[in-house]
Amino acid sequence: MVKKEIFVWLVIIIVIASVLLIAGCSKAECKKNSDCTAVNKCFTARCGDDGKCSQTPKSDCCGNAKCEEDSGETKCTCSQDCGKCSGHVKYTVTTTRGSKSVNATYAVYKCEDTTCLVGVDDDQINELKLTNNVDERSGFKAEVLTTLNNPFDTRTATASVRVLLTDINLNVMGAITFTRIQILEGSELLGENIISQSLGSVGESFTEELSLTSSQSLVEESKTLDVKVDYEYIYNDGRGDVIKRNYAKNRLTEKVIFVVQ
Repeated sequence: MVKKEIFVWLVIIIVIASVLLIAGCSKAECKKNSDCTAVNKCFTARCGDDGKCSQTPKSDCCGNAKCEEDSGETKCTCSQDCGKCSGHVKYTVTTTRGSKSVNATYAVYKCEDTTCLVGVDDDQINELKLTNNVDERSGFKAEVLTTLNNPFDTRTATASVRVLLTDINLNVMGAITFTRIQILEGSELLGENIISQSLGSVGESFTEELSLTSSQSLVEESKTLDVKVDYEYIYNDGRGDVIKRNYAKNRLTEKVIFVVQ
């Protein structure tokens, strides 16, 4: 029994001695700093007392695995550290089964100078040209041409509204003066220009550029738009000159996808 215990202890001692011998004989990674190679220009390699190389990141360096916003690093200036400014925007929608995250169809992340913003890829944009008519009884007729992008990026795009005079009654004294153009979704005002544009002859026209905003809760939404044009003119009704003021409000025939930041 004593011999067996002695044998077990001898085996344990031999195993421990072997491990220590192997550890002592293992080759060190380095002896001096020059034996170590930095992973890139943003790290300094040093040889430690244990004979192993270590990597120390440099501050304010693109590639040090730290997104240093105070130094001006963004997804557009240093994607290595901050991540890429790309891909479709995700947003949350509520369904009968609860909330879920979905990818936007058109809204994507894209760089503008050094900032990562929400926008629309140029190859996804279609230009819409939609016409409506103004028919002021016994007054005049005009064509309203609305041109805008679909999808519509509210941060960069504008809507163009051209008004072309196509007919004018002989009893109209002078020109038709257009005083306001609005683009609405229901009761929400998306864009407005207060103007003073006069058209007195058939074929005359003017064009207004409108910036549009939207209070939508989702990054992209489909909207049905109305274009409202206010005007005034002087009409002779046989008894004298009368100032007439009115407006024409027409719905665009196609829905427009609005993308907001």
